[in-house]
Amino acid sequence: MKRNFHLTQTRDFCRVKKDGKSRHHKFVVIGFIPNTLEYSRVAFVASKAVCNAVTRNLVKRRMKACVANSWSSVKPGWDLVFYARTAGAKASYNDLQEAISTLLSKAGLIITK
Repeated sequence: MKRNFHLTQTRDFCRVKKDGKSRHHKFVVIGFIPNTLEYSRVAFVASKAVCNAVTRNLVKRRMKACVANSWSSVKPGWDLVFYARTAGAKASYNDLQEAISTLLSKAGLIITK
């Protein structure tokens, strides 16, 4: 994914957390809020509660890959933050892919054709 699709500013994270909505899964939580842009932005978070640094980075890389696979079907104009849960550290790539697809559908962020 291109750099301009990344959510990087602290104020944007706070806005998603404070004013946005969220959907939960056993492995991942998604926070989302509309933005004023013509494209969606995304961020991935894994806290120290998940595990050690190697595992946190692995989980974030897997989540990024899962979202990149379905990025073309995500509605434009949203800020998304994916939070890894501790169970996500033990989840396989396919489990994370299914969880992220389910969360995007629950949130209504998938373009239906």
